[in-house]
Amino acid sequence: MMKQNRLLYSPLRFWVRMCLLSIVLASLGMHWTLNTMITNELSDFSTSKRALQSSHRESLTRRITAGYHESQNSTPLLSTGQDNNVLLPIWSCSTDQSHRHRQQTQRDKHKLVFVHVFKTAGMTMRELFLRYAVACHAGIGLLSECSGLSPDSIRSNSTAGKWWTNGFGSKKGKPCLIKAVNRAQLGLNALDTIKMQNSILSELDILGGHLPLGVGAAWNQPTDQIAFAGNPQTTSIQYVTFFRDAVSKFISGVLYQKRNRNYSFRDILNLIRSRVQGELAQGKYREGYSAYLLTPEQKQYFYGSKFSTNNSTIADRTRQILDNLNHHNILVGIVERMSESLELLQFVLDRDNEQTPLFESFGMQNKNQTAHIRNREETAAKINNPSKFSTASVVVELQQDPTFFSMLQEYVKYDAMIYDKAFRRHELQYDFVVKQKRGALAAQR
Repeated sequence: MMKQNRLLYSPLRFWVRMCLLSIVLASLGMHWTLNTMITNELSDFSTSKRALQSSHRESLTRRITAGYHESQNSTPLLSTGQDNNVLLPIWSCSTDQSHRHRQQTQRDKHKLVFVHVFKTAGMTMRELFLRYAVACHAGIGLLSECSGLSPDSIRSNSTAGKWWTNGFGSKKGKPCLIKAVNRAQLGLNALDTIKMQNSILSELDILGGHLPLGVGAAWNQPTDQIAFAGNPQTTSIQYVTFFRDAVSKFISGVLYQKRNRNYSFRDILNLIRSRVQGELAQGKYREGYSAYLLTPEQKQYFYGSKFSTNNSTIADRTRQILDNLNHHNILVGIVERMSESLELLQFVLDRDNEQTPLFESFGMQNKNQTAHIRNREETAAKINNPSKFSTASVVVELQQDPTFFSMLQEYVKYDAMIYDKAFRRHELQYDFVVKQKRGALAAQR
């Protein structure tokens, strides 16, 4: 009887077990399918989010460049003149005494202003300009503490006690100081305590330092020593400004500011992360060019009686800087393309190529010895501000955390917009100069 019951129920048990197994397998299959669907959805969402963020940045760039008013407080662009993307030679070195009169005539008509933007190979360029001035008998003045220059202090038509003064920023109310002046007959003199004023301009051909775009207008202000009868706009100004990849520029600045602290590599990384996250949480972005690439008049408009820092936005100021790049006579140097940048500079300052060894000593490649390399890899500056760690090593380490690195790129996005615009202008200028050189060589043949 027992045997018969087992035979009777064995098929039933089998089918019950099979049903239970099927249910379990089905459940597992549904779970896997559901999990896959969720994973795909999350992946699609993440991809869409990144695409949306990228699209937003591109749209923002287009709107800023086109003059889009992003808020009720957006401002119209201040007129800065006509487009000027062409570089022309303004000086020859003329070490030959017989050509000295021609040289002086050139320098009476054209002046050069080097706008030293923080952490863009500025110390290297200062040294190059000093050596050029000594070799070519040019007058040079290097300024400090002058990025917030007041427009009123360079408009004065009287030189008595009227020195250049900061009207904006942390140096507000302080005078601009001349750090060095060179004249051929005097040699190089350190003048650490001399206050800058318009009367000194009569001794200068080159002005450089942490100062704003537009300062060259001071040469066309009548003073006791500089009087222009009739047409006051007799001197053209060639500006020179260098730009740098936004992430590298920011990190290099942090390393420089903390160079005297006993910070470990990990301390620097944590400091950068904390600063970026804290600033973004407050809706703040890196603004590394406004101190230099807004003219004194524009700063007065954005920061003075017309606006406060709460009313003019970083988008407004960035849009104005992008317009200034178009409409001011700026030779655009790129730190990552130092050799090309020095070629542009020599084309403008050394018409007869007398100072080729000088420019090569600062990184201009000799085309007869090596092929020219066109890339965006950073070229080490000849003169470096001392830092315990290299900028490149910090960038590489931060890139290991894609989430934070995206935040860092967001934090410097306005500086990146300016750099990208400057880079494109640099390429146009370089292509133009190459064509001019080829044309000159063909004419000689």
